[in-house]
Amino acid sequence: MDLVKIEEILFIATVISYLVSGGFYIWYLITRSERSLRVGMMLLFLGLMAQTLALILRWISSGHAPMANLYESLSLFGWGIAFFFLIAQRFYPVQAAGAAVVPTAFLITSIAGVFYKGPEPLVPALQSYWLWIHVTIAMLSYGLFALAFGAGFFYIIQEYLLKKN
Repeated sequence: MDLVKIEEILFIATVISYLVSGGFYIWYLITRSERSLRVGMMLLFLGLMAQTLALILRWISSGHAPMANLYESLSLFGWGIAFFFLIAQRFYPVQAAGAAVVPTAFLITSIAGVFYKGPEPLVPALQSYWLWIHVTIAMLSYGLFALAFGAGFFYIIQEYLLKKN
């Protein structure tokens, strides 16, 4: 099997993992079942590992960091969302935000699949170290923004429910 085919399989596994994980996080929000939370976290972690491997294989097969076209950028964006959410979940009680954050990672990663292109060399306009700096910072900040969105959304709902009672 060639690297491109393995990357495609890992990408599909990532999308499925994020979808099912998002369902478990939503179920956790509804039922507060710790088991649902653990399964959702495990599936999110497995999806993140599959996506990490897919991005590494993409890097190897294309000869450049995976950030040169819409497929690669959106895939990196979805990776950043999942990565930062798992880190935040480790240190802060933001598990309920997974009901918004994980489906967002699924949606962004799924949209990336629509724009899939096989690995291609960089066009001359992108052959600069500024590409790495710019896109890396942008994708990381987008991932953090998505996490802040989920946490803020559920904070507003929590405040509304507390004032209502």
